[in-house]
Amino acid sequence: MYNKKSKKLKKEEYEWRFKSFWKWFESYKEIWRIKIRSLESYPETGTFIPNDAIIVRDKPSTKGNRVATYYPEEEVHYHTVYIGNGYVWLEYTSYSGERRYVPCRTYENGIYGALWGSLS
Repeated sequence: MYNKKSKKLKKEEYEWRFKSFWKWFESYKEIWRIKIRSLESYPETGTFIPNDAIIVRDKPSTKGNRVATYYPEEEVHYHTVYIGNGYVWLEYTSYSGERRYVPCRTYENGIYGALWGSLS
């Protein structure tokens, strides 16, 4: 399959290597996706009051849908904290019974950013 004189792969060898790589990639893609989505969480109740407008999402990720906005001095009564996807997220249950998530600070490589409001 390998031509030593021209040091080029024949078409069949190239296709075989590409298919092998793709098969490997597909098998690990789901594992990577799970790791990206996995978040550390713990129960905690409290109230968060943002200093600036903060977007509420339907998932603890910036890829989640925007569902509302909290403005300065409005209160968020949360019951769970999630750490991951670059932020610390506060989960609360909306009046309609849906889970909602508000970021309250950044979190990257074990380092917490400044809090974007006050907690009580």
